[in-house]
Amino acid sequence: MLIRVQDSNNALIEDISSNNFSIIAPLLLISPNGGEVWEGGTTQQITWVYSGTSNYFNIDYSLDAGNTWQSIGQSVYNTNGIYSWVVPNTPSTSALVRVTDYYESCQSDKSDFTFEILPATPVINVTYPYIGVTMFAGRTVNVSWNSQFVISNQVQIEYTTDGGTTWNYISTITENEGSYTWLVPNEVSNQVQVRITDLTNNQTVGYSGAYSSIALPFINITAPTGGSVQAQCELVNITWTSGGTINNRYRLEWSDDGGASWNTITSNYFSTDGSYAWTLPNVNSSNLLVRVQDHTSPLFTDESNSVFTIIGPEANAGTDVALCAGESALLQATGGVSYLWSPSTGLSDTGVANPIVSVSMSTVYTVTTTDANGCVASDDVLVSIDNGLCDIEGCMDTDTYNYNPLATIDNGFCLYTEGGGGGTCATDIDGDGIISTSDLLLVLGSFGSTCE
Repeated sequence: MLIRVQDSNNALIEDISSNNFSIIAPLLLISPNGGEVWEGGTTQQITWVYSGTSNYFNIDYSLDAGNTWQSIGQSVYNTNGIYSWVVPNTPSTSALVRVTDYYESCQSDKSDFTFEILPATPVINVTYPYIGVTMFAGRTVNVSWNSQFVISNQVQIEYTTDGGTTWNYISTITENEGSYTWLVPNEVSNQVQVRITDLTNNQTVGYSGAYSSIALPFINITAPTGGSVQAQCELVNITWTSGGTINNRYRLEWSDDGGASWNTITSNYFSTDGSYAWTLPNVNSSNLLVRVQDHTSPLFTDESNSVFTIIGPEANAGTDVALCAGESALLQATGGVSYLWSPSTGLSDTGVANPIVSVSMSTVYTVTTTDANGCVASDDVLVSIDNGLCDIEGCMDTDTYNYNPLATIDNGFCLYTEGGGGGTCATDIDGDGIISTSDLLLVLGSFGSTCE
């Protein structure tokens, strides 16, 4: 390129650049520059090179060879000359793109030739069920999908349980709204797939991932296990796994007779982790079972695989005690961490294991024990008074030779002497200093006589 300068009145007076020079456009569109075929809905790159611009650009496109323009982006900040454009689903054979500096509109370039935009390919994408998911018979699920460029507003939904050999209707016609509630059939399979078809164009089909499954709802108790031994009032966790239960609500029960009868633990328990903290009942049994049921569908249930045992505190009040009047004894109870005796009469302390008892009449005492888990048990002990072991026979008359101060029953054998006195031998009746037959004859001779 050269520049020439002339006198306007005399063309012979002029000067021309000594050397050629070049003018470089500040902005040059590279793509699309004509001849491209882009499909609507796809992402394509608009590219350009530039120098000396503001780095802010207006980007437009035309579907009618430049007669009218529509904005792609205004004041787009860009430093690498690349812009990702989602091509509109507006078919055209006369499309152009234009890039203009936001501040200097003279710095602009457009496609040298038109390019073509094809109609977008309609797409249906099934999002549920997905690969590997298990659906449960008799339960409802939401079949879900999204779609683009589908002509019809209605679709048809089907399922297969044999990997696509045969198909069954879920819905012959429903609105293309992206969701449909399906009651899962009682057809157990691990080759389940769902397909959704555009009613207007049966070539537009979407499939769920291969494959999902249909299974029966289940509950499986994992604890307590059969054969285990637990303590009354102990806090244990009932645990289970489940699938297909409704609203995660359960009924829990226990039996102490091997399942002949059942007692309610809780009737409407919400759990997402399959666990319930249960305080064991205050019963002794070796035939305990636990049962977990779906609150809504009792047919779906499980119980312990075998019986387990509950043992409780064993209160022991000790052996029965026999006392003479006025005596005391130490009671000895075992089996708990705390104790309570009743009645309190005659006891030194009602809240200890070993109180001292001292009573004037026979009494039955009950001790109630509490173990470390808070369970209680009880036992009785009899404290008897004067049951015959304390009676002593002997002479109870103080004016006799053979008076016995410990006697409680007079045996009728009191020995007397004339004047109330006597020698050193209480049985020397005749006072001759010798105990002999004559003394016995004196006794026999006076037998039955009244003493004064």
